Amino acid sequence: MSDPSPASPGWEALSAAWRAPGQSAAPDAAALRSYVDRESRRMRGWLVVELALTAVALAGGAWALAARRDPPTLLLVADLWGVLAVVWGFALLARRGLWRPLALSTEAYLALARRRARVRLATAVLIVLLLAAQLVVVGVARVGVPVPWLGGGAAARALAAVVALVYFGWAVRLGYRAREEIRSLG
Repeated sequence: MSDPSPASPGWEALSAAWRAPGQSAAPDAAALRSYVDRESRRMRGWLVVELALTAVALAGGAWALAARRDPPTLLLVADLWGVLAVVWGFALLARRGLWRPLALSTEAYLALARRRARVRLATAVLIVLLLAAQLVVVGVARVGVPVPWLGGGAAARALAAVVALVYFGWAVRLGYRAREEIRSLG
């Protein structure tokens, strides 16, 4: 799903100290551990948010099916549930081993930080690919997202477009920050 943790100025200083040539002092291991622990807490918090959003999406799909069983609604709900399956499959596979380092060493913490940054970059790419796929599905359905309280039609399409643009912008930002973090980690 998503792990929005950005590179922080403290992390930039730690990674610069780690890569500095001729530098005899290692980065502060306590600060590095604190950074990784903070990021792990943030990951757990986002997992709770992701689970809640998934429950809302599943319930919304079931509600849409209960309200309308026409082919466009069936296609959109099947697409929603398919996207959820892809996203959760990616999240579970990509996040394996990202919750804590394998050892209590600076190298292990840096390896974990590098891997987390690569997963964030892969997440950004997945988001863009899924948004492109959604354009195809909505084009095939040729209807707006079924949002009865908006009256459907143009209002629902406008809402879907705004959500997609915001999500795309967030994905680009996530990818950019992940690339910067990967570059700073060496």
